[in-house]
Amino acid sequence: MIYQVSALYLGGVTIVVSPLIALMEDQILQLKNRSVEAYAWHSGMRTKEQYHVLDQVRKSRGAVLLYVSPERLRTGIFREFITDLNVRLLAVDEAHCISQWGHDFRPAYREIRQFREWMPKVPVIALTATATLQVQQDIADQLEMKNPEIFRESIYKPELAIYVYHETDKYKFLTEQVRHLSGSGIIYMRNRKGTEEVAQMLSSYGLNGMYFHAGLDADERMQIQKKWLGDEYRFIVATNAFGMGIDKKDVRWIIHMAPVPTVEEYYQEIGRAGRDGQRAAGYLLWDEDDLDSLDEIIEISYPDQNTIAEILRRFVHYFQVPVGTVFFEQDFDLIEFSESQNLSPFQVNKVFLLLRKMGILEYIEPAFRPGEIMVRIRPDELPDLRKNHPLLYEVMDHFVRTVDDVFWESIPVNRQDLIYSLRASGEDIDKRIDSLHRFGYVNYKKEGLYGCVQFPEGRPDLSRIVYDMKMVKDLKNRQVSGLLHMKNYIFSEECRFRFLQTYFGDSSSFSECGHCDIFYRKEAERSENIRAAADRLQGVIPEEGLELFGYVAGSDNEFLIREAVRFLYRRRKIRYLSGKIFLR
Repeated sequence: MIYQVSALYLGGVTIVVSPLIALMEDQILQLKNRSVEAYAWHSGMRTKEQYHVLDQVRKSRGAVLLYVSPERLRTGIFREFITDLNVRLLAVDEAHCISQWGHDFRPAYREIRQFREWMPKVPVIALTATATLQVQQDIADQLEMKNPEIFRESIYKPELAIYVYHETDKYKFLTEQVRHLSGSGIIYMRNRKGTEEVAQMLSSYGLNGMYFHAGLDADERMQIQKKWLGDEYRFIVATNAFGMGIDKKDVRWIIHMAPVPTVEEYYQEIGRAGRDGQRAAGYLLWDEDDLDSLDEIIEISYPDQNTIAEILRRFVHYFQVPVGTVFFEQDFDLIEFSESQNLSPFQVNKVFLLLRKMGILEYIEPAFRPGEIMVRIRPDELPDLRKNHPLLYEVMDHFVRTVDDVFWESIPVNRQDLIYSLRASGEDIDKRIDSLHRFGYVNYKKEGLYGCVQFPEGRPDLSRIVYDMKMVKDLKNRQVSGLLHMKNYIFSEECRFRFLQTYFGDSSSFSECGHCDIFYRKEAERSENIRAAADRLQGVIPEEGLELFGYVAGSDNEFLIREAVRFLYRRRKIRYLSGKIFLR
């Protein structure tokens, strides 16, 4: 990261504004592994934790990076804290978030401008992997950067071949590609459940990889990253939570299992392949249902004011939060709350994100949290439990035997350990723990996707809330526009890189990239190319046959090879049997 090198060179405190808590945590773990002092200060931390971080930064004598969410910049406690710090640099990561024309506009990023006015002598660096000319100008204007130096690489990537395929059987295509492609790769899915299902499917075929999404805790994400970086996993099946801040030079392929909402997001993700300058490939798979689904997602993500107000009303009533409650903070299971209110978990999450952007509340997106219990009975009460409820006692005895200091401490519940140890079904274990909780022997918090809602200034009177529906409309329009550009890219008949260069305003020129599906399709239409490819193919088919998909996947121009196979088959030069081709 450019700003990390700058921070070490300048010394003192570098404040890094970052939009995602998961991204902050991942980068901090990486920095600490390199013995670089770094901390995060965000709304996902308890007050005690926040003060501890601030105290550690204050005590630091060397270079230290302090990651903050943009919402933190406007708080009085933060401004009071940094007054006596030696702040040497302000780094704005994912800077496109500050632009109203950016693909992931975050209104809170506009707070950075006020922060700069407050500390005008601190230099600023803004970084983004995806910015059109309009977004670049808006970033400079919003950060009040006078005649800024702009450093930009060309959009064109000579080492990267990109393909857009209309696929009706994506999972067959994926399985065969992963079998035959060499090196490390990333498979991008649109949701967390999909990452787990696809990773398990590929594992069932003996293919070595793992899933990754923001629902995993920071330590687990870091362990998965380490194994992938160290080539213990050949591939990662991930949501877009994976890849930011991670630099693996030898990624050979990227597969998008469905279109993403914007060209910016797509380009950022395929750009993670081929960073070592060696050949790499990016595949985008799509069908009509994918495009319809993206249209529906936009409609659900930006509901009308009545829907937004109703979801907030149900939340505060469900958790019985009185008006004016100061420093209110509520952890909640997203799935459990949504189902209890007959609401879509996806829409509930999107509404809270909108409320956060409006500044009405602070919201930590849900992440998976394993179940945990706190034992509430004394050790001398265990004999009575054994006598009166022997099945419940078995569960309690398991914890007493396997956990140190089990009494009155929160301990994680490993459901699989209980199933194995007690030789009971999962359903039976769930019932026993529920009974222990119901009878008051333990406090039990089930595993689930837990988010957190905070009202730092106190819970407002719902009738007095002013919802910024203009912002919602603007955000929705940007998403609609972004998706339209993505559809144009999919259906385009011009060179893929030329389309991307035009979109991002890259003025560097080339005749034709020579390594995208549009170019390869045109090459496959020329009869002399087909005959030459057919001759080469005939020369490499062994007596025991040639595995067709492996040969196709290993070639630069898959379209040309398919035409060559058709050419030979129609002329009865080859025969096809069980996935292989043989010479006649």
